[in-house]
Amino acid sequence: MLEVEIHQITMGRDGSSERCLILRPKDHEDRRVCPIIIGSNEASAIAAVSNDPPATRPMTHDLLLNAITELGGTVQYVYIRGLNKSTFFADVSVRVGEDVIVLDARPSDSIAVAVRARVPIYMAEEVMEQVDNDLQGRRSAEEASRRGAREREYEEATTPVTPEQREKLSAFSEFMESLSMDDDGEEAAK
Repeated sequence: MLEVEIHQITMGRDGSSERCLILRPKDHEDRRVCPIIIGSNEASAIAAVSNDPPATRPMTHDLLLNAITELGGTVQYVYIRGLNKSTFFADVSVRVGEDVIVLDARPSDSIAVAVRARVPIYMAEEVMEQVDNDLQGRRSAEEASRRGAREREYEEATTPVTPEQREKLSAFSEFMESLSMDDDGEEAAK
């Protein structure tokens, strides 16, 4: 298990209501990131914990945490355990007495509970590796696409040299080689 933290929450593309929750390893030497697309309500629920003053009425995630606490439980941690296509899977680990109950939940809801309970967020190493490989593959494909576009632009901007132009260039090159200049740019006496 890899402990992660919230790096940032960004706006979605093209004015959509989606947000991107970006997680990164708590060990900052590890430069990988894990972007998770979430809805604006979930993003607000996660961000609301750091806002001052706190909400006057409990939100859904506050209600869940309050229910767990009132029933004698404590949230232990959140675990992002899987990724299938673009869907992440997570668990909320709750201790009640000697028992540990694992609740299946969306990562956004799990993280909203974790920030309220101030508990660690973990991610399966395989999930981080898969996301990192996908991101590296996308970057490589985008870079190859940009490189191909630049090459096409260059090819379109340049025209082949005609035999007549090549002949003129050859004559000019011969003329330049026949000149002899001294250091001041003056033609040297032969």
